Amino acid sequence: MSAHAKLRVAGALVLYGTALQACRGTEVRQGEAGRTELSQPASGMEAPSDSGPGVDTLSAPRPAAIENLPPDALQRVAAFFAARAAARYMEKNCEATTYPGWEGYPLIRCRYEVSDADERNKSAEVIMLNPSPQTLAAWIVDACLVVSGGAESGCTERLSRRILEQSGGQFPVAGIVFEDILPADGTYEMYCFRDGVTVGVEGVAHRGTHQPTDEEIRASLFGQVLWSGAFARLQGTTREEYRENGGAVDVGDSSRSNRKLVWLQVVRAQYQAAWEDGRNELLIAWARGNL
Repeated sequence: MSAHAKLRVAGALVLYGTALQACRGTEVRQGEAGRTELSQPASGMEAPSDSGPGVDTLSAPRPAAIENLPPDALQRVAAFFAARAAARYMEKNCEATTYPGWEGYPLIRCRYEVSDADERNKSAEVIMLNPSPQTLAAWIVDACLVVSGGAESGCTERLSRRILEQSGGQFPVAGIVFEDILPADGTYEMYCFRDGVTVGVEGVAHRGTHQPTDEEIRASLFGQVLWSGAFARLQGTTREEYRENGGAVDVGDSSRSNRKLVWLQVVRAQYQAAWEDGRNELLIAWARGNL
């Protein structure tokens, strides 16, 4: 893990509570068993975006991060994702928004709909920070260069398909993600997400198959997180892979009894660092452990 990424994670852990408390109408407190609780901002109030210098709102890494990457590989990977834009099924009816801890980033809040095999429709809301095909290409080509020393199609294809299968290139900051996976029977289940990780949220039925109520949708965005899942989007990196790549924060492990919630803060810091400097350490971590 780069020195920049380590500093970014350390800084995020120190500033995490401060950034949340700075948001108008938002209260941060410690619940039972050390769980972090975040109340919903008061009606008509948004999290401020003046907590620090912003970043370029374009979905691309800094030019300095890609100037030395092979252009043919970048074009090949960007074309792969551009041709599969339909995988971003949650990018519907979106508008710009803000969220505590993500000030200055070009978030979108989307209200999207899915249809079950029996033609029953259901909808939910999700806040996302999705990279462009060009940004994904830069992250993938850089990861291949770091891990394998080259950007051959075998490596870039493997990482590209991993991201497509795991997330469709979508990074949910908060909200409900509908997926038909457990079981894959034509009926979408709802999964709450925070900072790119599946979580359990008080008041929301994990893997429920009904139309979520307005209260459940609100809780999915702002309610109390009870537990976290094992994998971090975009590519499904585990805590173990993070540690093996040089991660220093004690995030626990993938066992259900030891999935520490600090993992959410680490994933947030890592993703934000990738957004700013063009190197995605969590993608590199997955590549080191699986290529």
